[in-house]
Amino acid sequence: MSDGAARAASRAQGVRLTIAALALAAAIAVWTLASLTLRFGWAFGPQPVTVATIFGAGAGIGFAVAAFFAILVPTGARRRMALTFCMAIATILASTLALYFLEHRAYFSQGHGPALSRVWFIQQFYTGVAAAGHMAVLGTRYLGLPALAILALATWWTHRNAD
Repeated sequence: MSDGAARAASRAQGVRLTIAALALAAAIAVWTLASLTLRFGWAFGPQPVTVATIFGAGAGIGFAVAAFFAILVPTGARRRMALTFCMAIATILASTLALYFLEHRAYFSQGHGPALSRVWFIQQFYTGVAAAGHMAVLGTRYLGLPALAILALATWWTHRNAD
């Protein structure tokens, strides 16, 4: 394969990755919003939209990071798909948890002590623990199995015809 053809293939893979990450983020956000309003009875408004946005952004960021690093691994397409899927689950959870923590931090910051004090670090730790607990309990309920199916579809689409 010539240098120009390799660059074109790499560029096409990057475009596919970007489109898949954006589509995954939108699909997860829409699914979460539908799940919150239809399945759990939340009234449509800013609160479910915020939660859906957090889950959607976390999914998009996490998938993009996982797929990018999986593309760097020199292996076959099927192994790369499996690696992307497994890494995406971990990074989606991590990035969504980070966004959830930032939301918790913004909400609870009025009651926190002076910045960078010993008390402040303790309060940051427990805010993070609370965000992790909320993410673990609520995130799995709100996303459910359809989110895994959406992730599998995005993984397949990103790596199809890769080799």
